[in-house]
Amino acid sequence: MVTLVIAEKPSVARDIARVLGARQRGEGYLEGGGYRVGWAVGHLLELAEPEDYDPAWKSWSTKSLPIVPDAFRTRPRKGAAKQLAVLRRLARDRDVEHVVNACDAGREGELIFRWIWDAVRPSGRGPRESRLWIASLTDRAIKDGFAHLRAARDFDRLAAAARCRAEADWLVGLNATRAMTLLGRRGGARETLLSVGRVQTPTLALLTAREDAIDAFVPEPFFRVKGRFALSGDRELEAGWVDADGKDRLDDRARATHIADAVRGRVGRVSDVEEKKSSRPPPPLYDLTTLQKDANRRFGLSAKRTLAAAQALYEQHKALTYPRTDSRFLTADVAAKLPAVLGALQSSPWSALASAAIAGGPRPTRRIVNPAEVGDHHAILPTGKLPPLERLDGDQRRVYELVVRRTIAVFLPHAEFASTKVDIEVEADGAVHTFRVRGTTRLVEGWELAEPPPPKRAAEQAADAALPRVAVGEPARAVEVAVSEHTTEAPPRYSEATLLAAMEGAGKDLDDEELKRAMKASGLGTPATRAAIIETLLARSYVERDGKTLRATAQGRLLVRAIPVPALTSAELTGRWEAALTDLAEGRGDAAAFMAEIVAFTTETVRALRLAEPPAMAAAKAEDAAAKPALGVCPLCGQPVTEGRKAYSCASGRACDFVIWKTIAGKKVSPALAQVLLARRRSMVLKGFKSKAGKRFQAALVLGDDGKVALDFGQGPSGGGGGGTDAAPRERRAKAPREPRARAPKAPRAPNAPKPPPDPRPTCPKCGRGHIIAGRRGWGCDRFREGCDLVVWFEQGDAGFRVPDDEAERLFRKRETRLMPGLVEGARARLVLDLGAPGNVRVERAKKRGASSSSPSDG
Repeated sequence: MVTLVIAEKPSVARDIARVLGARQRGEGYLEGGGYRVGWAVGHLLELAEPEDYDPAWKSWSTKSLPIVPDAFRTRPRKGAAKQLAVLRRLARDRDVEHVVNACDAGREGELIFRWIWDAVRPSGRGPRESRLWIASLTDRAIKDGFAHLRAARDFDRLAAAARCRAEADWLVGLNATRAMTLLGRRGGARETLLSVGRVQTPTLALLTAREDAIDAFVPEPFFRVKGRFALSGDRELEAGWVDADGKDRLDDRARATHIADAVRGRVGRVSDVEEKKSSRPPPPLYDLTTLQKDANRRFGLSAKRTLAAAQALYEQHKALTYPRTDSRFLTADVAAKLPAVLGALQSSPWSALASAAIAGGPRPTRRIVNPAEVGDHHAILPTGKLPPLERLDGDQRRVYELVVRRTIAVFLPHAEFASTKVDIEVEADGAVHTFRVRGTTRLVEGWELAEPPPPKRAAEQAADAALPRVAVGEPARAVEVAVSEHTTEAPPRYSEATLLAAMEGAGKDLDDEELKRAMKASGLGTPATRAAIIETLLARSYVERDGKTLRATAQGRLLVRAIPVPALTSAELTGRWEAALTDLAEGRGDAAAFMAEIVAFTTETVRALRLAEPPAMAAAKAEDAAAKPALGVCPLCGQPVTEGRKAYSCASGRACDFVIWKTIAGKKVSPALAQVLLARRRSMVLKGFKSKAGKRFQAALVLGDDGKVALDFGQGPSGGGGGGTDAAPRERRAKAPREPRARAPKAPRAPNAPKPPPDPRPTCPKCGRGHIIAGRRGWGCDRFREGCDLVVWFEQGDAGFRVPDDEAERLFRKRETRLMPGLVEGARARLVLDLGAPGNVRVERAKKRGASSSSPSDG
């Protein structure tokens, strides 16, 4: 007899099959050793659309709302029918006596399997059902998991909670979106979908509230008084004036100037010296959200990119444990395996750090081991299987290093510091004025050996930056005293890191203590879904990226203001749902009662939207379009070109045929690259294009006089820096969605044709005669056969930062890039062209307070 195993993804199925000895390949499954291992591709099924229940529900009309099916059904997702048929055939084979749910261990993985099994299971009693519940995909974890399979019925309550969550999201999201969109049409937004969701709308409300606060903010001036005090023995202190409450701001310039004039030149005394030592424990291990926040702060990675990198490290490289976790703790049995993980890391680039952790004798404490704080999965850890670092892309390498360093850090000693506060009192004009200075010096590096602080903080904590030793009563003369003017600043916009933190902490201001407890572990969304929520808001033009920050658009702000149901824009709805779903998963709640409450809420939401005032969404859309910076002018009509959702187009709209699609032959066209095309009509040779057959190639993009973008394969060698072969010049039109295939412009044949324009590629800075081309590993000169050996590598810095193509073009044209996050850990930096430096470039950090720091880059 045979055991059927159903995994969530093909890659996971292959790993399980290899461990179980199922090596014979079938169509959509692997077989052997008494096992058949099939797979899903994520969700193979989805909840049916309204028209699947009733054709009349396909039409969007307020008369049909709310739409509430008598019983929910599922349907195959697009492209999933074939694999679903494979699983159905496998499930109904007569020799299958046992089926194992090997989908991801969590609420969503449980739902994926339950929907599949409902659709494919044989009629009658069917095979025995079990659950594989593991946190990593190493061979050892898989073997141990199959040796300790759990009964499927133990997870029935989790499955019930998963079903209720999916069906409730469908009811509220679909009905509210239809009702809101129909309301928008009454306000003139004929072609605009107004999307509403349980998590996305409160998240949008967070961004909208911040934008409203920025708009309402009125800057106010304030003043500070700072003095330089001379002590005996050529010692000096710089200190700032403070009032009796320790505040250093003055609202009145005249008073600040009076204090400075009165104190200047006078001799005061040291009135107080306070010294204390403190220690800081290492931060907890990573869950997904904290990993996403750190990757965004340090490297500028979006939540989506961090999740993709962590997922690849888990599934493809087997280097990390399950990443979609909301826990920062371990169970005792998992913690017991960490010394072996540290031992494996001794063969990695972080061997010295791992050895330091082992030398201290790893002793897991309550800061690491706390079974009560571990839900479906423990904190993210390295598995001990070292991936070949050269096979990791830049994002994967950065994410892996973050997790490795954090895991090592928790086993290192506390960092220890000495803090000093010095007060100087100066009598003048019958008043006593206090000037205060604080300083902190690191005494013991501790865990900061593994996670060094940012350069600015490290410099402030260095021993040579410590305050001089002073004694109470010691005289101090005010040599210089100056007044500085400042302005209060508006609250900052959210970055992805701070928005993730706000989503995680949403609900803390709720009055209901039960809801607070329910949201404490979840907030808005889950660690696995928050990245997708942010991307959804961006895709629907409710939010825009502004550098590293996120800004609610006029459309997004108007949508939030137009919703007449406060629960849809606050964390309260999510809090109530999460509390009820937690009860369901733990066997305390009733699914029917929960769904009845959802139907009632949906009905009330639809009624409120029917009576609401239509939002002027068309005007908001026009406002957003006008606010977008122009990337250039349209080559056909001369109107400004701006970025849209899928393409760059001009202000003429449909009246003009010009468009640059955001993806051309599999390569993304960034705004900077679109600017280059509009300004110069041609880019340098770029890598990253992909043919229909999946073959990667490189080419330049050319914008013709007809407004169409073409691919130019050029005349130069295919590789930069050596090893290329000549290719005949050829050019082809870049394909775009639903665009007819266009022929490449033909070269003029007239004998007296004008000379071709000069080569638009950057000139080689070394030989001055060739032009820059992209090779396999870096940019070089097309005169490499004539002896020019210029090369600048694609990846720069210790973390292997991949230099964007548009920044490379800027480097060769303007001899430096813009400041880029991720090039240097913990700081923004630029590349500067320097033919005397290794690799022909040097790294220059962002200048701070008139100082700069630069170093050669060795790639």
